[in-house]
Amino acid sequence: MLKVLDGSPDRTPAIDVEEARAGDRLMLCSDGLSDLVDERALGSALSIRSLERSAEALIELALQAGGKDNVSVVVADVVLRTDESSGWMIGD
Repeated sequence: MLKVLDGSPDRTPAIDVEEARAGDRLMLCSDGLSDLVDERALGSALSIRSLERSAEALIELALQAGGKDNVSVVVADVVLRTDESSGWMIGD
């Protein structure tokens, strides 16, 4: 989780590091989504197979909940690289 992206020097961001594994799905979003939509609805929208459709469903949920703030979301799947390089990559 990362907070405080407004650039004010008097604010301290909260940063958490999580280990990602192949098959995980990541969501990065603004509070225009996370403050309005409950975890169960988020989980349901994130379970949609298509990354694009999942992101569209999340935005629609925020708008239906009366979202007046900006609604930004990125949905990504964690996959194991299949080329010669080692490590992880995010993609679909």
